[in-house]
Amino acid sequence: MQLRQNSGVQISTENKRQSSREFGRRPHVAAWSPARTAAYFVSLPGYMRSAFLSYTSFYWISAVILMGVTLLGGISRVVPLPFNPISLHKLIMKYKIHTVFLGPYECIVLIHTPKPAEVDTSTLKVLVTGGANLKDIIFYALRKVYPGCMVMQIYGQTETGGALLKWSLNDPKEVALCWAKPSSAGKSFGGIWYKIVDEENEKILGPNQPGELYVKSDKLVMKGYYKRDSSECFDKSGWLKTGDLVYYDDYQCFFVIDRVKELIKYRGWHVPPVILEHLLMSHPVVARAVVVGLPNDEDGEHPTGLIILRDGVDPETVDVNQIAEFVNKQVDERKQLRGGVKIIKHIPLTATGKVRRRSLRDALLLGEDV
Repeated sequence: MQLRQNSGVQISTENKRQSSREFGRRPHVAAWSPARTAAYFVSLPGYMRSAFLSYTSFYWISAVILMGVTLLGGISRVVPLPFNPISLHKLIMKYKIHTVFLGPYECIVLIHTPKPAEVDTSTLKVLVTGGANLKDIIFYALRKVYPGCMVMQIYGQTETGGALLKWSLNDPKEVALCWAKPSSAGKSFGGIWYKIVDEENEKILGPNQPGELYVKSDKLVMKGYYKRDSSECFDKSGWLKTGDLVYYDDYQCFFVIDRVKELIKYRGWHVPPVILEHLLMSHPVVARAVVVGLPNDEDGEHPTGLIILRDGVDPETVDVNQIAEFVNKQVDERKQLRGGVKIIKHIPLTATGKVRRRSLRDALLLGEDV
């Protein structure tokens, strides 16, 4: 046998990957290598030790980053079958899992499923979630499932090479803030500039003032979408518009409220669906909830609640008007569920576990069963 040398392959620090932003067909992002982000997480003490488990789909950039973390850190990774809360508990006990990454939907299912008394999950020290905003009540429930475990959410985008916010688990002050502010997505990364601006006039806003988050970086932010005009994604100074409604508090902890495009417009006011969704899920008969805006000739849109009932609850015994009133008493007049509350059978999700709000809205307008 005669060996011959191949022509070689040019290795570039640039790559293309899909974004979850909705542009019809999913666009590819021309960005810097996620290996940089993976290397950063390996350098953070506390996040990755011994073994970790993740159900993250490769539709998410986090799946690529986690693969890099595994290789760079020499860490064992458990690749599980599709999510099942009982199976998760048993895997944690069997493989002594230290860190778990879960999607928001998986977190909600987890807290509504009783944990078997015989499983020992004491090795689990870090539970991270991301992809959609979760409120304090969810994190308090997760802490009860895994006592002593640091439960946190992080925030990022494919367009920025992964995470944009994080908690440093080797910093006692940040650990204390994470415990005190569970719905915060963390603090800023070094090497990234952040500003929050008014969606209408791009005026820079200060602490506790919600606006759209813009970011800029020499290394991590994308250069644009592959073979697509991306000029509208940046402002005149080259800042990337994330499309997310965000604010930071006096401790510079960031809180993600919702996607700007998912805000419901009632008489010119912006109503974040996630606020109403968490109130709905605090009702004792509600397992999951989605709020969409249904068109109204006079008011623009009416917030409408769609709920899935908890197991064992008979729909015939549920008064949806009472549930709507339960929420309306806790919000100001412009955020009330003027479209009422409807019981549905399932919530359609994307491949990344996010709610298909547009599909739900269209089905309601067409009078289809959901």
